[in-house]
Amino acid sequence: MENLGVDPKLLIAQLINFGLFFFIFSKFIAKPFLAFVASEKKKDAERSRLNELAVKQDADLVKKEEEMKTRLRKEYDKALLEAKHEAESVKSNLMKDAKREAEEYVSKAQKQMQSDKLAMEGVIKEKIASLSVLLVEQGLREYLTDDMQKGVTKQLLTNLESKSLN
Repeated sequence: MENLGVDPKLLIAQLINFGLFFFIFSKFIAKPFLAFVASEKKKDAERSRLNELAVKQDADLVKKEEEMKTRLRKEYDKALLEAKHEAESVKSNLMKDAKREAEEYVSKAQKQMQSDKLAMEGVIKEKIASLSVLLVEQGLREYLTDDMQKGVTKQLLTNLESKSLN
């Protein structure tokens, strides 16, 4: 082997050095480094999983938010529609009440006018009767006796009452 340029002592020393280097490297450098790389891979995998979970939760949250907005919009529209119907109902009731009150006022006014008319007619009839009696008395006093005057007055009042009843 020496002819080939290989020294056996040096080869054995290099093998021992390589063995020691391999033992120290594998025991103190390679195992911790591989453990570190494995833990980093696990952390990366966990980060990726958490990131995907966060993205999924974000998408779910956006979807729920849209559903909530849609539901709120529907509830708002429903409440608005109910409020419109209620307002129309209240308006209708108020209009009916106002119309009924107006009819009552008109009815009362007509009754009042009728009673006032009847009262005025009665007063006018009394005044006409007393004026007629006065005129007859004044006009006939000179020409008729007292008994004749009473008879004519009685006849006029009877005729006046029968005409007023018709």
